[in-house]
Amino acid sequence: GELSQDVDAVAGALFEQCVWPGDFVIIHLQNSREFIISWFACAQLDAIAVSTRTRSVAPNISYFADHVSAVGAVTPPAFAE
Repeated sequence: GELSQDVDAVAGALFEQCVWPGDFVIIHLQNSREFIISWFACAQLDAIAVSTRTRSVAPNISYFADHVSAVGAVTPPAFAE
């Protein structure tokens, strides 16, 4: 039940940020509960989650974001830059 509530909350937040079915969303998180929640939230919205390695450098992340025309990203503040 708790996982479902967390997925619903993240899906709602993504929806409020105008993530629609078919949109690509970068998930730049370490392997964690938050990663799973974000992945399922994208699935709930029929958005496509694109996972990246947290050790990737900025040009690599930019490549993925540009290549898929990502509409946003889920990442902690430490990786936001």
